[in-house]
Amino acid sequence: MAKSIKIGNAVLCEYVAQGNRNKFMLVNAYSGDVLVSKFPANLMFGLYMEFFLPDPTEEVKINCHVKLEKEEIFVADIALKSSEPNKANLIILPQMRFEVDANTTLNIELKGDGFRKTKALSKKIFEGDVQ
Repeated sequence: MAKSIKIGNAVLCEYVAQGNRNKFMLVNAYSGDVLVSKFPANLMFGLYMEFFLPDPTEEVKINCHVKLEKEEIFVADIALKSSEPNKANLIILPQMRFEVDANTTLNIELKGDGFRKTKALSKKIFEGDVQ
């Protein structure tokens, strides 16, 4: 039976920067969906995400799939040498650029051998009056 990947914090922002003492700066975090003034739109996103694995493991490979609707934009491959239960593992994607032509949904999913597909984040991107 496939195991679950538990998602902790998952924050979409414009940029993620490494700070001092293992801290991160999340610049212009999105608290809700993404509103653009007009299409086409060039968007810049950063991702900060914590995930937890159910069992201690020697080595595990996780894939972070970034999609617009169902179209895969890219995959980030993550290899952990070890993971402790109840300890957060981080995925940091400092900056991703997208061109979006119409209303869509940004979806981020985690997959791995022996793990169920897990939706980590979903944000609608749509046109509207930006004030």
